[in-house]
Amino acid sequence: MTKFAGMKKMLLSVVLLSASWSGAVCQPVDSVFARMPLEVLPLLERNPRLDMLDLYNYKIQAKVENVFGGSSVLLAKTDDYLRLRLTEVSHWELKCLPLGGDWIYACVHSLRSGATESRIALYASDWKTVEGAGFGCPPLQDFWQPADSISEERRAELLAKLQPVHVEARWSPDAPELNFSVSVSHLSPEDREDAARCLRQVVRRWNGAEMTESR
Repeated sequence: MTKFAGMKKMLLSVVLLSASWSGAVCQPVDSVFARMPLEVLPLLERNPRLDMLDLYNYKIQAKVENVFGGSSVLLAKTDDYLRLRLTEVSHWELKCLPLGGDWIYACVHSLRSGATESRIALYASDWKTVEGAGFGCPPLQDFWQPADSISEERRAELLAKLQPVHVEARWSPDAPELNFSVSVSHLSPEDREDAARCLRQVVRRWNGAEMTESR
């Protein structure tokens, strides 16, 4: 590492530390991501995370080496949200949600293995795990909608092929909304097309205390 790069990283660390001292009044996602405990995202140690933020903020491709020797990339970032491509088959998102005078950090880890499936983890501002209403994946019936062009027999066939149900979740970058969709990537092209006609997206929005269905 060059002396200049080291100085930049030191300056960024000071800025992030100062931001974390300001408490719930100001919690930029840079600060949250930088001071996140390693056990929350074991694939990325703190220095690579700092490098990611530095590169992204300088509008350079934010690609770093993860602990497995592969590449991880910071794809998108706002004041309260970021999205990473962890590996070729996995993505990870962080959303900072206000809760009274504090924060909840909602992390979504999505893995593609045939179908794509997401797991959601919630943390208080001290990084202790918490439970939250409305963050569980909806059941299949919540996604199912009428489709006049699909017969009842075909619908029953598609329902069987969607078992077990794989649900992908993704945060809206600019809104406190979590978008759930049933993954159909493991189906044949014909089945995917027909299933898409029978499925809708479920959107839940953070109201300051819990997630409620938006539409």
